[in-house]
This record gives sequence, structure tokens and C-alpha cells, in this order.
Amino acid sequence: MKSHWKTVLAWLGGLVSISSCEQIGQGVEMYGCPYSDYDINILVTDEDGNPIPGISATRSYPEGSQIGISDKDGIIKAELPHETGCFFTLKDTDGEANGGDFEDKSIEDSRDLKLTRTQKGEGWYKGRFNATGTVKMTKKKING
Repeated sequence: MKSHWKTVLAWLGGLVSISSCEQIGQGVEMYGCPYSDYDINILVTDEDGNPIPGISATRSYPEGSQIGISDKDGIIKAELPHETGCFFTLKDTDGEANGGDFEDKSIEDSRDLKLTRTQKGEGWYKGRFNATGTVKMTKKKING
């Protein structure tokens, strides 16, 4: 009699696991990564609020891909389609030429920029966002 109960319990356990697998897989995408499109508009300034030209914005992922350089008014504008997030590094490209030699600065969209949704998404696509803000750069310290 005991072996009969073991068989029944094993059979019920199998039904429950099959049923739960079917429910999980129904209508649910099981792979992928959420993504968005971004319109970047960043003002880059020194610590006193003066615009800095010549600051390069480079993607952190994929590493090293440049998205833009600040213009004479300190503005970086870029369109980033199909991104899983905006993570990039600002680097001084010309040293002392535009008001000082500045330290690199890492930027993260949700931490350092204001995100405004301009287009609603669906599924994995989360929509289109304006990512705007002002980023203050710090001058490198002189060793001595």
C-alpha cells in the first residue's frame, strides 16, 4: 500500500510541474532586455557654471563608442537608438585649451539626467526619452 501512495504522489508532482511550466511559458517572452531610444541634450560646465567646449561623451557600453563632443556653447546633443540605458563617460579632449584640464566624469541617465518620456513603448521597448541636464566638470588637481 505504501508503494501505491508513492506512485500517486509522484504522478501528482509531475502534473503540477508540467502545469506550472505551461503557465509560465504562455504569452510571456522568456528572453531579451528592455530598451529605449534617447535624445541626449547635456550642458557641460566648469564648477563656476561656464560652458566647456571640447568635452567628449563616450559610451560605457559598448565601450569606447563616442556619442558626441560639446560645442562652443558646452552642449552635447546625440540620438541613441535601441539603448538598454545611457551610461557614458565625459572626457576632456583638449586639456588646457578650453578653460582647464578636467577630470573624467561618469554619467548615468536616471542618476544624473532628467528623463522625460516622449513616446510610449510596448513590450521590451520602453519608448523614447529626452535625457537632459547640466553636468559640472571638476578641474584636475595639480600634484606638487
